[in-house]
Amino acid sequence: MFAFDHHSQDRHFRPRTDTSSSHEENWVPVIEPTVDLNGLPSTLEEAEDDLYLKSLPHQRKESVLSLERPFISSLVPTINPPTPDDFLPLKVLGRGSFGKVLLVKQKATGRLFAQKQLAKSSLAINLSPGARGADVRVEEKEILESIRHPFIVQLYYAFQDKHKLYLILEYASGGELFTHLALEKMFPEQTAVFYTAQLFLALHHLHSLNIIYRDLKPENVLLSQRGDIILTDFGLSKQSAESSTFLGTVEYMAPEILTSDTYSFQVDYWSLGCVVFDMLTGSPPFHGSNRAKITENITRAKVSYPYYLSPDARAFLGRLLQKNPSKRSCPLTPSGVASFQKDRFFRKIEWKLLKARKADPPIAPLVTDPEAAENFADEFTKMAIKDDEAFIDGGLQFGGFTWQASHSLLNSLTPDLSV
Repeated sequence: MFAFDHHSQDRHFRPRTDTSSSHEENWVPVIEPTVDLNGLPSTLEEAEDDLYLKSLPHQRKESVLSLERPFISSLVPTINPPTPDDFLPLKVLGRGSFGKVLLVKQKATGRLFAQKQLAKSSLAINLSPGARGADVRVEEKEILESIRHPFIVQLYYAFQDKHKLYLILEYASGGELFTHLALEKMFPEQTAVFYTAQLFLALHHLHSLNIIYRDLKPENVLLSQRGDIILTDFGLSKQSAESSTFLGTVEYMAPEILTSDTYSFQVDYWSLGCVVFDMLTGSPPFHGSNRAKITENITRAKVSYPYYLSPDARAFLGRLLQKNPSKRSCPLTPSGVASFQKDRFFRKIEWKLLKARKADPPIAPLVTDPEAAENFADEFTKMAIKDDEAFIDGGLQFGGFTWQASHSLLNSLTPDLSV
């Protein structure tokens, strides 16, 4: 195990990757759930499950019902919807094309959260012609409110004001896996194995709910205070078993996306292979002087494995980095999952302990002051919190956007979960 020292001056320079995307398909008509007053559930727990299942698209109900007591994040109505004034901004944690992610403190409780802000003026350009706020939804919010998993970021609140949409999320004080990888340049194999196993559990859970993640990369993998992964940023995710939209981060994009073919869950396992290769070698498997050259190499060139990779690592990567998606490892069935977990690459993983977060993470993030966001990059934490852009007020309101997690989930928050 090694600790991340944010004061180190020997940081290996590593440029961030850029996301290419077409967000048109992230905006779809909203079908508001209806509640049948006949045969009301007899307990609050059953009522939450009933509302949750009624809210799901038809094709996702079967996969949820097949789980053993799914992680319900609930659709309990918000009696007093939160507002931006309920949270004190402390630091900038990240920034994208649609807005910022801030570290905020809830004034009433002192709890720390990550607040993702989406500028309506940026989002509005992605609406289909004639669409109105009451007729559209943010798919990222819809996905997050339906998920509760130990290695996936938790959504607690969603609300809006005149200019922005706000998602109040779990704060991972351990920072980005990207930052730790930039510091170490590459990880020991057992460190990579540990985080690969946790990422697999997160991806498999998403796929069981018919969700394609589509943007797996070290920048979107956070670490909790104790060092477990937290998969975040679902802005490019899709609630569907198939898609054909060109989007993602080119260094981690599967060949079938780059060639504009219809694709499915296999694209996430290609990206997983790229991330594993990145952790073991210090960079993704395919390079180039520009996006066109990277794309050419991904679709045509063979993977070149460094001599120092173990036979088990090479064999595991070879099963993920198959250009033909039909030949790529993509465990969707129980037997496929069991076979995947028995791969020699995972021979030292105790899966039950790992899923229960009882296995000791190989990285112990150094957190002396959770409010200082010590494990996040200076390029963000030193940014001014106040917006420097002029907002365009189109009067757009997003119907049904306000949301909060169940009272039981909110009440279960502990200091460890809020820092």
